[in-house]
Amino acid sequence: MEYEPDKIMTCVISIADDGHGFPEAEIEKVFDKFYRLQHSKTGGTGLGLSIVKGFAEAQGGKVSLENKPEGGAIFTIYFPAAVMHTKNIGNE
Repeated sequence: MEYEPDKIMTCVISIADDGHGFPEAEIEKVFDKFYRLQHSKTGGTGLGLSIVKGFAEAQGGKVSLENKPEGGAIFTIYFPAAVMHTKNIGNE
């Protein structure tokens, strides 16, 4: 039996923290290669979020970042996900 997905859905993964959030002017830049927030501590290469973006896009998805009103940030990754209803599978 050949696999044929019934439908393409979206898998959503959200990661939130309770830190300081990101400066609004820098949110669009944080996914750029080698970008580090201004006035950030030394360390790191600025590649981590760029790698996340590249991985998500390679899967046909996307990643977003927004600040939470109460403080902190939310990263959300969206991936297309094939769905197959198991009631359609018969014995082979």
